[in-house]
Amino acid sequence: MLKSWLREPLLHFFLIGIGIFALYYGVVDPQENGDRNINLTTADVDQMVLLFQKTNLRAPTDAELEGLIKERIREEVLYREAVALGLDQDDIIVKRRLAQKATFLFEDLTEAADPGDEVLAAWAEENRELFVIPPAVSFLHSYFSVDRRGESAEQDARGVLQQFRVHNPDPQQISAAGDTFMFGYEFEGQSEAGISRMFGRDFAAALLKLAPGEWHGPVASGYGLHVVYVSKVTAEKMPEFAAIRDRVLMEWAAERQRDANERMYQALLDQYSVEVAEPSLDTIAGGVAR
Repeated sequence: MLKSWLREPLLHFFLIGIGIFALYYGVVDPQENGDRNINLTTADVDQMVLLFQKTNLRAPTDAELEGLIKERIREEVLYREAVALGLDQDDIIVKRRLAQKATFLFEDLTEAADPGDEVLAAWAEENRELFVIPPAVSFLHSYFSVDRRGESAEQDARGVLQQFRVHNPDPQQISAAGDTFMFGYEFEGQSEAGISRMFGRDFAAALLKLAPGEWHGPVASGYGLHVVYVSKVTAEKMPEFAAIRDRVLMEWAAERQRDANERMYQALLDQYSVEVAEPSLDTIAGGVAR
């Protein structure tokens, strides 16, 4: 296991990156490397709060403010490291761009090699939610507008339901039995997300619970009531690995990249002393939202 771990390409890239930073700090005078203290003042925090409020028309929650502060610290750390590495020479872009350049450097150093089919297939199974094809439903429906029919909408829908259960209708009868519906009356292979976009989440959730091969209803949606016939349900399916290999490799590499970037950033952050002041109570009415 140790030998296999030592052959891991990602480890090699990570060690190379650490070596570059170690070499740099070994030959540069620490006094020339800039202040290693990060001090976010009350004014800095107030500015973040006010900017958030202006953008979102409300105060940030504690969790949101903590996220803003962490992002500001990350930006400052990566900015200083970018400047220390000379990435700002002949370049007049702002701090955020410099921080991005430092991140791009990490990505170049930690680019993961293809681990092979066995590793990728196992990873795809562990993260199947990224690749699985969701269940799909094919159905027909008649629509009954509550706005148009008022209290009689449910009674009308139940009456049509009984008729359809006794006499199987053709497509023309299905559309004529109720009111005009903008999206049509027959749907093939729709996912829960697709149904939700057209009919609403409650309708989609109810539809997935209906037994196929019979008429059901009335089922409520954001538009009104529906008498529904589920013709086919396709179960959730995981594609064959060969069909999604390229996508699996891309997702796997992205995850490894994120992990490596975070480790690199944490190693840099550990070299800084960080202080964050509380926002002033009168920054906004009522202070930070709780």
